[in-house]
Amino acid sequence: MNVSIIRTIILSFAVFISFFTVNGQDVILRGSGCSEKIDSLILAARDNGGATASRVGAAADFLTGASYDRTSHLDSAQGAMTVCLDVMDELEFVEYAVAAAKASLQPGARQRDFIGELQGIRYRRGENTGFPSRLRYASDWIADNCYRNGLREVTFDFPGNVSTSRTLDYITRHSEDYPALTDSVTLDRMQMLEMGYRAHKIPYMKKESIGKKNVIELLNDNDIIFIVDRSQDFDYLDVGFVRIIDGRPFILHASRKYGVVQLEREPLSELMKLRAKETLGYRILRLKE
Repeated sequence: MNVSIIRTIILSFAVFISFFTVNGQDVILRGSGCSEKIDSLILAARDNGGATASRVGAAADFLTGASYDRTSHLDSAQGAMTVCLDVMDELEFVEYAVAAAKASLQPGARQRDFIGELQGIRYRRGENTGFPSRLRYASDWIADNCYRNGLREVTFDFPGNVSTSRTLDYITRHSEDYPALTDSVTLDRMQMLEMGYRAHKIPYMKKESIGKKNVIELLNDNDIIFIVDRSQDFDYLDVGFVRIIDGRPFILHASRKYGVVQLEREPLSELMKLRAKETLGYRILRLKE
């Protein structure tokens, strides 16, 4: 192959992928201009100003239009954290927006501050120690982030909240879908983690309540909403941000159905009906100020 062509390919590759270390942990930035997009994301949150929730909303709006894809199951047994603002799944979308909002509170924050916040949100105790350290179950993500990262579950404050119990072991029961789990040590670590979530109690609001006035009055713009999966396999079906429009709550999320980050076209009350066979209810989280 011509040397100039090889050089062009290498340079093109460098534009789309970059590697560096933050807080002693390896990070990979993917996508064209990812570093500049991170700076713009932080700036969007900072320019909005005000409370953290408002900053989260501005960051979420900035990410609208990004493509949907699920890639976290491909994480290696021991690997760098990947950041891509062009393509993301439901939970990554929420993580990016929250990380940008929290970083924007720091004067002169840049991408390293964003990466540091993202590490704190995405991994147990903020430490990437391999596949099992990533917070993959909603219950695990919520527990860790409520303990350390200024989030509060307000489901308990809503009238009519109930609970269910669930054993969270989907990942190891479907280990063939997770390449990292071909490593026996990683599989053992994941099984040990899941042992802490046997018959785990999950609070939720029944799906029918999302259209009731006394519930809507308690919701805030940019609350985080986890849709609880009806099946026993996993503990969430979707996650995004609440938006109240003309007195009705909608969800801004990375849409699996439409393949893009967007404000859903139907209010949540209608979505719950359309997905009734899949949906048990929902949980609400709120950023502390």
